[in-house]
Amino acid sequence: MWWYQGNDWSGIGDRWRNIGGVFPKGAPVTAIAKSSNSIDLFITGNDGRVYTSWWYYGSDWSGLGDRWRSIGGFFPPGAPISVTSRSPGNLDLFVTGNDGRVYTFWWYQGGDWSGINNNWRNIGGVFPKGAPVTAIAKSSNSIDLFITGNDGRVYTSWWYQGGDWSGIGDRWRSIGGFFPPGAPVAVTSRSAGNLDAFVTGNDGRVYTSWWYQGGDWSGLNNTWRNIGGVFPRGAPVSAVAKSRDSIDLFICGNDGRVYTSWWYQGGDWSGIGDRWRNIGGVFPAGRRVTAIARSPKNLDAVICGNDGRVYTSWWHQGGDWSGIGDRWRNIGGVFPAGRRVTAIARSPKNLDAVICGNDGRVYTSWWKGA
Repeated sequence: MWWYQGNDWSGIGDRWRNIGGVFPKGAPVTAIAKSSNSIDLFITGNDGRVYTSWWYYGSDWSGLGDRWRSIGGFFPPGAPISVTSRSPGNLDLFVTGNDGRVYTFWWYQGGDWSGINNNWRNIGGVFPKGAPVTAIAKSSNSIDLFITGNDGRVYTSWWYQGGDWSGIGDRWRSIGGFFPPGAPVAVTSRSAGNLDAFVTGNDGRVYTSWWYQGGDWSGLNNTWRNIGGVFPRGAPVSAVAKSRDSIDLFICGNDGRVYTSWWYQGGDWSGIGDRWRNIGGVFPAGRRVTAIARSPKNLDAVICGNDGRVYTSWWHQGGDWSGIGDRWRNIGGVFPAGRRVTAIARSPKNLDAVICGNDGRVYTSWWKGA
């Protein structure tokens, strides 16, 4: 018997809601909650422009009826977008262009987007066309970017209030590693003085490098630490810091199962020596698992299956994962197999999931706790 605190997912029985758009089939949708009462969505269209739709409590989605707003740009169709919200009145977007440069675009409450009329700002770099950029705001006055280059090294560029991007003029800093070109980098910030980065290598192991304020990156000179696993080369890792003293990692293996490894302050990674824990499921190998911490005592994971349905498994402190033994719960939908599901928690009692369908429309399903 399945149990959820409060209501069930709105999309059960393949009733995910169509909220419009005409985009590349299965293109990644980026979602962010800049407050508990709002969601902003972003996606790169067939024409290479970035489109947005937004929702505020008490209103409906702005993009209904295929009225998503174009905010410009000329990027690879379906290119992944990274977004940060340093405050409820601010958004910063990042995309890698056809020329391998990273471009940015920003919004402040009371104004419009900076890049309207396709004048997104080039902040440098020479990377694989359309490669995923990871952006993280470790404080309200800073942003750090990460991307894997054509040479397999991870590069970073950073910004602090009052200064400019460190990587301007193609001066992004190499922080080492030998990974598949363009491999996604997962990053967490457990505090304003800390960053942890994770990438899956050419050998299928997960590697990590970390930074503390006052020091330098641990993985310089290609000394990223191998923390185990045997996964598809370059597979995306999801990293969640559910507290200042813990990190949980998730990845989909060659066998389609989801694996996890965790770290707590004072201990080491649980998966060292290829002992990552199998928490079940039968999904397309190496596809992205989206993990969310609604609170320090809770984790939710979602992934799109071989049948195009979205599946979820959850954990509460004191219990085990609900999906153990391949019992991940089918919460509906008929989407391109294995495509990325984006999920966010606007509050400890809200989950919202979005995905782009076979028809190029964006679909959503939501859950509310009691």
